[in-house]
Amino acid sequence: MNSSYKEIPRGLNKSLRPYQKALTKSQYAHFSTFVVGLIIHDKKTIQEINDVLSKKDQSSLNRSIKSWNGERLNEVRLACVQRKFPTREDGLIIFDDTLAHKTGRHMEMAGYHRSGVTKSKEWSHCIVNSYYTHPNMQFGYPITADIFTNKTNEHYAYRPVKRLALDQLCYARLHGVKGVVCADSLYYADYILRELDDNHEQYLIGTPETLKISINRAPRVSLKEYAGQVTYSRFRAKNQWYRMHSFLASIRNVGVRRIIISYREKDPDDKKFYVTNLNCSDKKLLRLLVCRWRIEVWHRDAKQHLGLEDYQVRKDRSVRNVVLAVLVAYTVLMLSRLHATLRRVAERVGRQWQTVGELCRFMRLATIKGWRWITRMLREELEAFKGILNREVVVKNAKV
Repeated sequence: MNSSYKEIPRGLNKSLRPYQKALTKSQYAHFSTFVVGLIIHDKKTIQEINDVLSKKDQSSLNRSIKSWNGERLNEVRLACVQRKFPTREDGLIIFDDTLAHKTGRHMEMAGYHRSGVTKSKEWSHCIVNSYYTHPNMQFGYPITADIFTNKTNEHYAYRPVKRLALDQLCYARLHGVKGVVCADSLYYADYILRELDDNHEQYLIGTPETLKISINRAPRVSLKEYAGQVTYSRFRAKNQWYRMHSFLASIRNVGVRRIIISYREKDPDDKKFYVTNLNCSDKKLLRLLVCRWRIEVWHRDAKQHLGLEDYQVRKDRSVRNVVLAVLVAYTVLMLSRLHATLRRVAERVGRQWQTVGELCRFMRLATIKGWRWITRMLREELEAFKGILNREVVVKNAKV
């Protein structure tokens, strides 16, 4: 281990131990090294992590990553997190994709994908994610992730993005994950709704503004046209005001469904459209819709703090296992908040760590200073400890 780092924090070690049963002794040493490196080190490439946290050659870590049983490791991860944060029927299983931008032209599974930000095609891996959360939870956690592959891939069968999402839903149900199915308009199709209906799923799925609807057998109009003719109710959620309107309408090849139109009061031109079979109040629907944004936060955190875009491995199996390691790192951080020392820190300083970035910076501080230093400062030099946290851990403009 690099001399600037003193030890792997106990708050991380405890959450990593369950993975020992899915790995050999040497695999676990590499696995824990890599996951901890994704959390505490600024640079997230395999080479940089190996240089600061391991005395072995980088090639050993590369070979180990390729040999991990990703499916087994993810089963262990889900079992660990569900024991602490069990899922509920009124939670959300959210599906969305993100692009991990790449530069290497020889990376397997990379291709040109349209970016929702730049609206242009970019060289990247397209990662389809499923994520569980609940309106009462501060965070959620990823269920699984798949990488979209084209029809020429020799190792993995081609599946469209929508089919990847449906397969991930089956995976979630097999592993006991409850919740309402939620996705944006990229995942809308009449066959998707029919399949969800056939499986008796509750859903909240985005629709394109061009979708044609009919109300009481009237001529069909697009949702965009209809949205300009109705009045909206006003609701407050997450300290923001929203406008919302829901109604029943007929959709061709689907039938009569409840349609929701909503937008933030400050941005009336950015209307969102959803179809649902939920039978609940508009206020509850809005609470669920606001939660859908958390998967976007997960994507941002995974890229900014856990290295989801920084990996340089080329082989598809290694790429998938690196993505899995990012899921594990995120889950380990969520579970670390339940560690006795972190609960004591939150109690003494007056606030919990509110972002993934804060958790990463706290664990980096614990790695540099040592876990015993944390407990001693809490006990003997609380004000000095608060000053260090304000400088090195908490987000800008926040104080403890």
